[in-house]
Amino acid sequence: MSNKPSALNRDDKRTLELDVRTLEVLKRWRKTQVEQSMLKGLPVTGDTFVVNMKRTSLANVLYKFREWYSNTHEVELPHLNLHGLRHTHASLLISNGVEMKQVSDRLGHADMMTTAKIYAEVTPKAKQEVADKFSRIMGS
Repeated sequence: MSNKPSALNRDDKRTLELDVRTLEVLKRWRKTQVEQSMLKGLPVTGDTFVVNMKRTSLANVLYKFREWYSNTHEVELPHLNLHGLRHTHASLLISNGVEMKQVSDRLGHADMMTTAKIYAEVTPKAKQEVADKFSRIMGS
């Protein structure tokens, strides 16, 4: 066990604001999840996760990942694992001007420097914005 502070926030629950479209997708998934769970005789409560891998076998986890890759391939998305999806989500938020603190909270990081070190990539767009700002400062 390490005395080193964790990069993750240890608050078990946090609330994420979602857009209407995402909420509709999640509602449809919830209905499917309830139907599948009932067929398997598994309980579904208000606390059941969107993707619950706690009570599942390794084979089932691997199946879920194969299904993810198959679905992304079907809609012609680049090969991206689930952690890559998290990285893309965070990087897009940051590159579109969402404050680092807000992104850090959304990801559950205890320290926003963790978020900055991992996700704040310098994009070509950001480089051009810096050049444009410097040009304005210099009055050209």
